[in-house]
Amino acid sequence: MNKEALSENYFQRANVRASLGKYEKAIADFDVALDLRPQFAAAYNNRGLAKDYLGQHEDAIADYDTAIGLNPQHVIAYYNRGNTKRHLGQYEDAIVDFNTAIQLNPKLTEAYNNRGLARVKLDQREEAIADFDAAIKLDSQYADTYHNRGIVKSYLGQHEEARADLQHALELATEQGDETARKMAQELLDELSSGNSHENKK
Repeated sequence: MNKEALSENYFQRANVRASLGKYEKAIADFDVALDLRPQFAAAYNNRGLAKDYLGQHEDAIADYDTAIGLNPQHVIAYYNRGNTKRHLGQYEDAIVDFNTAIQLNPKLTEAYNNRGLARVKLDQREEAIADFDAAIKLDSQYADTYHNRGIVKSYLGQHEEARADLQHALELATEQGDETARKMAQELLDELSSGNSHENKK
């Protein structure tokens, strides 16, 4: 078996291990895959994601940087790096990465939603709603985005529209069997009715 084929085998096993939550073992396999094939952009991206799950955020960003350097069209690497930067509080940099991901793939629903969340943190609420609108236009079953848009509308005093969004998020979560999301939406509806403030769902 040549090096490229062997690298692919380790890469595929790493992906399976990551899907099972065995991130340290996945990283070990990605390491071998990259030793065998140093220009393997997808392996850098996926190793970065595994590192993210382990809380190794700076190392994850370094892997995403390498993936993008090897393949400047790697949409998911920009998206993943944007997510990591958002979780680190680097909201403006995160938006730049989400912008690039969306430019490369205008149908990447999650990038609109997460760019909206970054914009909320920068008090860019109208822009955030526009992003949530775009995500919902692409996927009308995306419960999290209704949830997020409802919260921002409540911030803006648009309480009836906020309730409608949160009610829809509740209904979708119920249909999709997501009990955690259902409970969150119900709690937020109850809090909105009593005039309490809310936090965005991440």
